[in-house]
Amino acid sequence: MAHLLPVPLTSVRTPFDQIAATAVDLMLSPTPINDPIRRAMPTLIPRRSSGPPVVGTGRR
Repeated sequence: MAHLLPVPLTSVRTPFDQIAATAVDLMLSPTPINDPIRRAMPTLIPRRSSGPPVVGTGRR
């Protein structure tokens, strides 16, 4: 649906391949995992929908 909009939307890319690989590693680990929490850092993909605020609108 975003491809129908006139302005390219800023989005967040989620590293699903990294998440899947980590999940498989955790499931196949022969020893118990003491700290099962892992973090996968998303990447911001800035496009024209994000930018500085408009100056001179008279609104605060």
